[in-house]
Amino acid sequence: MRQLKTTDLFAALRLLNEVGVKQEMKEFSQALADGKISAKTQREMGIELVMGLLGNCGTTGAEKAFYEFVGGPLEIAPEALQEMDLLEFVQKIKDLVEFIDVEAWKAFFTSLMDLLKRSK
Repeated sequence: MRQLKTTDLFAALRLLNEVGVKQEMKEFSQALADGKISAKTQREMGIELVMGLLGNCGTTGAEKAFYEFVGGPLEIAPEALQEMDLLEFVQKIKDLVEFIDVEAWKAFFTSLMDLLKRSK
């Protein structure tokens, strides 16, 4: 796994647009920025957020955007994620959440929030 990169920010924006959860992300990002979420809660919320995103990935475009976003930090091609064994995929998502550098992801979501505030 790798740390977040600039391309992940744009992949996240594409995912949020496809899934239609921009308002929820704004609220999550604001809670992070305000320090209202502890590190433990943040990990739990990270899993909840990923599962919530998955639950809203009912379109082909949203599914593709999800694979693109999580494939970056996991260093796995979106096509490989798509064809992965389901239990292995779930484990990779859990590993991603556990690997998260809390401060880096906090900065990431703060940047994302700033971009979302500017978008309509």
